[in-house]
Amino acid sequence: MTIKKIPNSNLYLDAYISEDWLGGYKLEVDLSSKTNAQDWTLDFDLPNSNYSIRGAYGVDLIDNGNNNYTISGQDGWQDLEPGETAKAVFIIDDNQKKAFVPQFTNSDSSIATQAETATATTDNILMGAVVSQPEPNTTPAKAPQPAQLSSDAITVGFEGHSANTKYTNRVQNQDWDVAWSHQMDKYATISNQEARSGNNSLQMSYPANAQSNAGAKWLVPNQQEYYLSYWVKFDNNFDFDGNKYSGGKLPGMGSGDLASGGKKPTGTNGFTSRYMWREDGKATLYLYHMNQPGTYGEDILLKDSDGSDKYFERGQWHNLVQRVKVNDGSQSNGEIDVWMDNEQVLSMDNLKFMTNNQGIDTMYFSTFHGGYDSDWWPEQEVKAHFDDFVVSTNAADVGL
Repeated sequence: MTIKKIPNSNLYLDAYISEDWLGGYKLEVDLSSKTNAQDWTLDFDLPNSNYSIRGAYGVDLIDNGNNNYTISGQDGWQDLEPGETAKAVFIIDDNQKKAFVPQFTNSDSSIATQAETATATTDNILMGAVVSQPEPNTTPAKAPQPAQLSSDAITVGFEGHSANTKYTNRVQNQDWDVAWSHQMDKYATISNQEARSGNNSLQMSYPANAQSNAGAKWLVPNQQEYYLSYWVKFDNNFDFDGNKYSGGKLPGMGSGDLASGGKKPTGTNGFTSRYMWREDGKATLYLYHMNQPGTYGEDILLKDSDGSDKYFERGQWHNLVQRVKVNDGSQSNGEIDVWMDNEQVLSMDNLKFMTNNQGIDTMYFSTFHGGYDSDWWPEQEVKAHFDDFVVSTNAADVGL
């Protein structure tokens, strides 16, 4: 990961090639800001006519001609709050030339100049309007944690928020230690229509014929072993299947740079242990580890004691529990166990997650249909609800 500050702005960018094939490649761009940035835009150039953009996801793209392009925030990404990360994905044809990562520049230097003049400090130079005062914190405080759990257990049941509150970076920070979040303000809302316990849950919307790629990196104290438990309920009309491929991501644990998206773990870029739904709701563990057989994460079926596949059922609350123990040094002695609805459905050992002795430091909230292109997207907007998250080093805190 190479994060660079964009000149004459207060925006930071990490651009990288996540896939490369004969005749083209996939370019991913993560954009963040340390202050509020409104209506941001960026320019970039491709080298020559051998390069053309076949598809752009997550941003609005304008072709200015002569291989010059402008991007701007799409929907909820037009404004970036501190700590939020916008992701853009480009599919670029290169006529069998070398994959190229462009330089991104501030496309409206007059805005930056005005901001600099108004504030007389480079820390407040933004693309877009300068927001001089933070928004007032009007969200109720987080509900107290249940007394029967361990004192260091992290529990989130979304009870401390008003119904229909957007789960923005600011609101998330009342429940979690947020490293970054991505499109949560657009697709995540506090709901009082469904709840596993209490009155509230977190409602996630999955847009029709579009990519949400909603997610967040919620930090937890670094440990060698963690248990994660949460509940998920897919609405009665939930579409598990896209136009061509069936699948979508669900939250799990992780570490460091959260190896994912075709970035195979190297030993120093972390790991991820999310879940996926597959065709008709078939449940799997989606694991990025150093000995995975391919570029993308290993898809491992969750199975009953009789060997039959486990499925997510629409309109029913499901409990997912995972235990992850990372390996020691360069040894292959990591472990992962999964329980679904009070039944153990997976046990793996001899795993190698990392080689840098980095512990587990992330509850990785990640849920979307995909894959990354329209072959995975649902034809109608659908919703799911999440509730009663517990992250702990104590098995008893998750009911084991």
